[in-house]
Amino acid sequence: MRFEKCDTLFSGIAKAYVEREVEAASLFSYDFHDETSFGRRVDHLDGNKNIPRHPVSRLLVDFQKQLSQAVGLDPEKNAAVENALRLAETNSLAMVTGQQAGLFTGPLYTVYKAITCIAQARYWEERLNRPVIPIFWVASEDHDFDESSHVQILQGEQLLRVAVTELPEEARQAVGHRPLPEDLLAAVDEFFANVADTTVKQEWQSLLRDLPAKVTSLNGYFAAVLHRLLGPYGLVMLDPLMPGLKALTESRDFFSCVMKKSVVLSEGLTKGVERVRDLGYVPQVEKKVTDAHMFFYHAGERLAMERISEGFSLRGKDDVFSPAEIFQQIQDNPESFSPSVVTRPLWQDRLLPTLAYIAGPGEIAYFASYKPVYEAIDMEMPPIIPRLSATLVEGFIDRLLKKYDIIPIHDVRQGLEERLNRIIAEQDELGINALFAELQAKVKLAYEPVVEKVGRWDGSIGKAAEENLERVLGQVQFLQNKVHQRHRQHCQESRNHFDKVKKHLWPYGPQERVLNIFPYLFKYDYGLIGQLMELAITDVETHRILYI
Repeated sequence: MRFEKCDTLFSGIAKAYVEREVEAASLFSYDFHDETSFGRRVDHLDGNKNIPRHPVSRLLVDFQKQLSQAVGLDPEKNAAVENALRLAETNSLAMVTGQQAGLFTGPLYTVYKAITCIAQARYWEERLNRPVIPIFWVASEDHDFDESSHVQILQGEQLLRVAVTELPEEARQAVGHRPLPEDLLAAVDEFFANVADTTVKQEWQSLLRDLPAKVTSLNGYFAAVLHRLLGPYGLVMLDPLMPGLKALTESRDFFSCVMKKSVVLSEGLTKGVERVRDLGYVPQVEKKVTDAHMFFYHAGERLAMERISEGFSLRGKDDVFSPAEIFQQIQDNPESFSPSVVTRPLWQDRLLPTLAYIAGPGEIAYFASYKPVYEAIDMEMPPIIPRLSATLVEGFIDRLLKKYDIIPIHDVRQGLEERLNRIIAEQDELGINALFAELQAKVKLAYEPVVEKVGRWDGSIGKAAEENLERVLGQVQFLQNKVHQRHRQHCQESRNHFDKVKKHLWPYGPQERVLNIFPYLFKYDYGLIGQLMELAITDVETHRILYI
């Protein structure tokens, strides 16, 4: 495996965090660079006797088996099932990450988060000599259907967007509650029609065409695909809409706690947001002070709850609930409640022995405001580990980088026009600029004595002579432009090469935020997963360039 390191592509407070800036680090409970942080986190978890390892383990085992059956894996000989069982051990720990469902796993970074979770779990299990279970939390209660509904791949040198039909925007419906789109199979066929034809492709094509008959929602489809891809490496999938998860005593107690302490949660969030702003950054999350930090499912819609004088209301509706009614609803119908972006990680850490959380740059920016939120309900934010950040460089792109002496990712990120112009200039056999500069000088040398004499003889005719000279020089410039244009046409191959480099490495943004894993997997087989796993163990604060 050949790879290089470069500066992180993260920006803002996430960049400051991974680069160990002291002020940014102060917003978090632990320093993820310091191995002693994880020892202290283990001590904290060992002091918490209320983590429901056994009941959560049972639910996760059942869910892994369902996913295994859906994708044709043996549930009795399955690393994910085994890890879900190991979670029940009294000294188990969890390495957690998560993401909203994406079509065919979505952008590369989703798989990078999952791979980092697996790699870090293995690393810390060996270091701590106790079970560390990698768990992927599917954010199935988010509303953003657009994020789940499409995937982007390169068709030749063009970026192709494969998508399923969006549902009406006015429906504030969780993605996990929406049925599978009717055109999902059409999207599968379009996707596979535009990727390399290999044995691995044929295997996945059959799977992704058969899967809609075995799952009922996009998040279920996503979970099954990711389980098939990374379940053999031990990744445990968790969907908060799994039957029984919200009915756990610990979930009910957590929901009640949030409703009772929504005021102090808001105060904690305000404090966290102010700290971020004081450091000169724009906070990732801001909420109204009356926000209750929970959602309620009402007629199929997931609606934010707000505090009012009488109790709680649903945003955009006239319904009003007294505190007593809310607490009774939590006991009788906990599935009607859903944490917000602020309280979801707290619920996660209430249910799981979270050793650390694997986060992308957006999540790091969220967590930067959350330390006082955790403290508001006597919890502690876990260590936040940055996910693997990488750019995949295929052999034909590597050859172009060498041919033109392009430095990935620096040159591509800064823009390639300057380098391209220099290459085009080097291929100028005529010496166009020098040739026409000489011609202009000769024209002026020949014209100027005539213009001077004519001007002395008759001023008005002299002015016409000057204008004539300008027109002649304009024609020389016109000819120079035409010669440059033809030269650029002669250099079209170089221009195409530069365009190819940019499309593959920086397709309107970092590759990891745009392109999908499967076209690479089809061409380079499962060994690619192993290579990425190796990169995700250490130095996660840098960006990696992996030559495949």
